[in-house]
Amino acid sequence: MKSAILFSLLTVTCFLYSNAQSVSPATDGLFRLYSDSASLTRDAAPMVADFNNRVNRIRPEPDFNVGFIVYTTPAMVYYAPKSKNVVTSLYHELTDDHKAFFNTYSDNEEDARLFFAVFFNGFYIAHELGHGLVAAYSLSDPEAMYREEYDVNMIAMNYWNSVGKADELEKCYKFAKAFLAKVPDPVPQ
Repeated sequence: MKSAILFSLLTVTCFLYSNAQSVSPATDGLFRLYSDSASLTRDAAPMVADFNNRVNRIRPEPDFNVGFIVYTTPAMVYYAPKSKNVVTSLYHELTDDHKAFFNTYSDNEEDARLFFAVFFNGFYIAHELGHGLVAAYSLSDPEAMYREEYDVNMIAMNYWNSVGKADELEKCYKFAKAFLAKVPDPVPQ
């Protein structure tokens, strides 16, 4: 049964990628820092609606309808299953400890802000919508949490590629590589 559901999830992923467009007005403005929640919510709303519509074209039952809100918390970004919302944060509202984390793994403060922007005000929106898919179709498996993270990353990458955000994904990749280069080796030689 789980394999049939996983197949459905992969079908959705393929569908998201196959609807490639060169540029989508639904994603204009994301992948940048925001100074207020209203602007981020306004810019994310068409993207979230586009994602919801794509899923519903493939599998209309049950209706997939995930929302989006900005509410800065220590978790920074997550899918809230009870409210069915992707919840993200604003950089300037983060605690000093969170900002210090981004500064530690960036070359300078501006890079730290951009690191946050491309992931938390861009990539992770589709990533968390992927968690919404997992929840909506009861695909969660506590024994395979790392696999779920991989799957929702694939959904996010395919979605962003399908709407012409390859340059933004490249920025994510560069920040991720730089981050990993600075993380201490958990198994030193």
